[in-house]
Amino acid sequence: MVPSLAEATPLELASRAVELAVARGAEQCDAIAFSHTESTVSIRLGDIEKLIEATSHSLGLRVIAGGRTAVCSTSDFTPAAFEQFVGETVELARISAPDQYAGLPEPEQLATGGGDSLQLYDERIESLPLDERIDMARACEAAALGFDPRITNSEGAGLTTRIGEVALANSRGFAASYPATSISLSTEALADDEDGKKRNAWWFSAERNLRSLMDPETIGRIAAQRAVDQLGARKTDTKRVPVIFEPMMAARLAGDVAGCATGGALYRGATILAGRPGEALGGPRGPRCVIDKAEPA
Repeated sequence: MVPSLAEATPLELASRAVELAVARGAEQCDAIAFSHTESTVSIRLGDIEKLIEATSHSLGLRVIAGGRTAVCSTSDFTPAAFEQFVGETVELARISAPDQYAGLPEPEQLATGGGDSLQLYDERIESLPLDERIDMARACEAAALGFDPRITNSEGAGLTTRIGEVALANSRGFAASYPATSISLSTEALADDEDGKKRNAWWFSAERNLRSLMDPETIGRIAAQRAVDQLGARKTDTKRVPVIFEPMMAARLAGDVAGCATGGALYRGATILAGRPGEALGGPRGPRCVIDKAEPA
């Protein structure tokens, strides 16, 4: 038993939740626990605008009892509240609608070995000094402001790092965790055209490791270029023409389509794709999606 839940690691919390759920009658259960520290540096016109650091912990628990499922979450790890949370999740499962497909993977289907090959953690992000993070944000904004005389202002630049741990445990003996990091840098530039109209645009880079992050000056220049490219924009007549989506908009469109195909939306019938299995999207040369579970995030 964990001596103090307040000091427990995510893996200890997930394992404890599973232990309590089984003791209260869960036939199957699994728990996922998160802990992360997020630090943000915001710069505007060269000055530090915000320095924020926050740490959070959370846990999600899925309980299966009598072919019925309940999923709940908590961030209160005081012993009494934690035990009450687990007990209420078990009780909720008992009164939920039956689900014939509910169940955990078989033991032989569970992962073995570490997750190091996924490259989700970079110790350089965790040790990145505050002064260096401030300098990176300043360089990003400065590159945007110096790109073109028509760039007259900035909404600032921000750099965020996130360091955390994710743990998963279930009632079939699986219990493991992995560390994870991420870093992102962004800026937004404003440009003025001849009529005094302002156009704004932003750009960013977000990666799991510091080495892959786009350099600050490049991010700034891209943001400024995107703002300048909008100068002189005008409406066009209504017409039928081919449309080319720029990368950010194309990704957003793909995300909307993917959201329509989620299991939850299909189960509830809350999607235009419900009841249409096997239909082609986008014609014979429509979208093609490849998912590689071993590809680094």
